[in-house]
Amino acid sequence: MKIHPDILMHWTPRRWAGKELNSTLRTSYVEHLKSLCLSGLHFSKPQTQETIRGFNRSADLPTLPIVCFTELRLSMVEKHINTYGSLGLGFRRSYLMERGANPVFYLQNANQGIVNTNLQGLTEQVDNVPGLPVFLSYIKKMSSEVGGDLDLYDEMEWRIVGCNLAGWSPFKKDGDNFTLDFRPQDVEIIVFPDAATREAAFADSDITDFFRDGTPMTLDAPDVGNI
Repeated sequence: MKIHPDILMHWTPRRWAGKELNSTLRTSYVEHLKSLCLSGLHFSKPQTQETIRGFNRSADLPTLPIVCFTELRLSMVEKHINTYGSLGLGFRRSYLMERGANPVFYLQNANQGIVNTNLQGLTEQVDNVPGLPVFLSYIKKMSSEVGGDLDLYDEMEWRIVGCNLAGWSPFKKDGDNFTLDFRPQDVEIIVFPDAATREAAFADSDITDFFRDGTPMTLDAPDVGNI
């Protein structure tokens, strides 16, 4: 029996997380889904530099472009949509791993611990060691607050970091912007904010054209808790 699910979810967009749905916001979600289908998943840099606390010191992590996913666990869907947005696209783990996805390396964020305390020495070498910024971009703290509960660890996050893989990149790059294209058959599941948003999405000709050869499984976020 597998411990980890085969589907990884990309939840989006964070700026609308927790907002009350209305006709305007539903339309915005439909337009956002259309943009993802036609343009791909957009990498973004963290809004603030992530700092991990150790014993008597702290380490600032690089801010390379990343696109994030979480393991699909139905018990966590409500938390994810309230934090990252109510539209979720699910992809096979194997598909994403072929494009560089890796689970993040979680470290304590507390005035204790061996690894997080010694992380500072690595971050000070990012300008001298090629590839180190990429490696450090896969590190994440377990707790959002220093010494807090393990709220971030519960997310079971995976990331793809925008970079070249030995001189080759599976991503589109426009200046400093990376995008990950996908085909309709690569999408295993779509979670919509609610039924009205789902109905509006599949009434849009661009979205229906994109999925004309097969529609992925769809769920409405309010109903996920009943599964």
